[in-house]
Amino acid sequence: MQVNLRMFFLTMQQDMIERRAPNRHIARCDFIRFFINFKQESWGRDQRYKFQMETVKAGKAETLQLGTQNGTDSPPNSSSAPSYYFVRILPNLSQWDDKWKFVDAVDGHPTKISMILQGDKDYTHTVVPN
Repeated sequence: MQVNLRMFFLTMQQDMIERRAPNRHIARCDFIRFFINFKQESWGRDQRYKFQMETVKAGKAETLQLGTQNGTDSPPNSSSAPSYYFVRILPNLSQWDDKWKFVDAVDGHPTKISMILQGDKDYTHTVVPN
């Protein structure tokens, strides 16, 4: 089953980038060296993001959202546990719930984001600003 995996900013409700994966149980998708520019809001720069996955199930298109396994409203820091980046398939599509925040170093810089979906391990992702 082929999967389209998207990453998007919440306030813009638009895709930042899309990649294809061979299936949703054993996949690694790399979003490599693309620039992320946070949207300026009246209250500051918006760092929020999440993922969406599109598959076909029983001949019908299905959209699944991927969000935090452990709710957060803060960007990670040097003492954040690896579980900050854990991913789960969300029960409902939602613009604002179960999102992550980028670190400030991502804003305006090329960044590599990898999504790792393995059936026998926690789904996770990495964010590495260059």
